[in-house]
Amino acid sequence: MRQGILKSVLGMSLGLAMTTGVHAELLNISTNAVQSQNTPTAACTIVGAGGKTLPDGSKVFVVLAEGMAADSNPTLVIRFSDNSTGSNDDWNSTSIDASGKPIRTNTAGWLGRNPGRESDAGTVVAAIPGEWFCVTSREVSGGDALRPVAISVTDVTAKAASAKSAAVGADAGLRSDIWAGSPD
Repeated sequence: MRQGILKSVLGMSLGLAMTTGVHAELLNISTNAVQSQNTPTAACTIVGAGGKTLPDGSKVFVVLAEGMAADSNPTLVIRFSDNSTGSNDDWNSTSIDASGKPIRTNTAGWLGRNPGRESDAGTVVAAIPGEWFCVTSREVSGGDALRPVAISVTDVTAKAASAKSAAVGADAGLRSDIWAGSPD
């Protein structure tokens, strides 16, 4: 009897959520893997249409590759569905945007924490709903020596939409056509 009631309640809740257009937005994708200089780790996502966006329709993400071994030094390359790319070696250093220009992003300002070490890679990217992007990380050196790494992609659009700096010019981000500044 209890299972029948529980199934009815769950079914009605699901039906109500579907008819009222409730969206459960994915806020973070993360994975642990091993990588080397010759064997990369990759994570891909398609940007969802629900939830907050910036005035230009884009969403903002913090992308990290955090090495989990003492001698790890990951680097990032982000490839977008329009074939543009961005990259970063050390999160506290300059990233390279899709047009090859150097940019500075405040990764720690978005997450409220720093990546684990100075040698970890991290940057801020923006993408339009419906587009996809893939994050590829590999070690800067070491050949085939495998090292553990944690890759994460975190949606910080809600923070960006309420940030006073959301009016930063379009040329300030990893994608030359989309903003990816800092909330500070």
